[in-house]
Amino acid sequence: MKKSIVYKAMALMTAMAMSVSLASCGDDDKDGDDPIADNSVSKVVISYNVSLADTWYTFYDVQVTYANVGGTEVTESIDMDWNYTMTLTDVEFPTHYACKVVAKPKADAPAPEADEMYRLDTDITCSVKGYAADGSAMAFGDSDQSKRSAQTKGSSLAGTLDKEHPLINFVYNVK
Repeated sequence: MKKSIVYKAMALMTAMAMSVSLASCGDDDKDGDDPIADNSVSKVVISYNVSLADTWYTFYDVQVTYANVGGTEVTESIDMDWNYTMTLTDVEFPTHYACKVVAKPKADAPAPEADEMYRLDTDITCSVKGYAADGSAMAFGDSDQSKRSAQTKGSSLAGTLDKEHPLINFVYNVK
């Protein structure tokens, strides 16, 4: 009989201890804030920047194809340095970001001077950056930079004016 009372008492104390421990697992979040949301991306900044030496614009038609705010690819011809920056704060961000720059030979390009030196410098940067609600940068996004300094004689440049030159092909898909 004593063993039965001891077992019942132990069972009762075990049940009470379990109910107290389960109560401590309840939701203490009284104001409805989700602590996980504090670590999520609240803003995405997409930036595409193209800076080319004048030689590119003189002898080539430069085209930029980029993903806009809706994630749709748009193609523009540019004849001077160009940049496109968007800041998104929507709940659903696009899953596709891209920027492609191609120099296509101009049909009516002037003939280069054979002994003149021509600059073919490029400085192209594409980036996708995510930020938390507190403004801190997140491990979200990607970036690519194509920066080259080059020069060539007009006689060499003449031999490349019939070719298309891809300058950057940045693609980032959110997984």
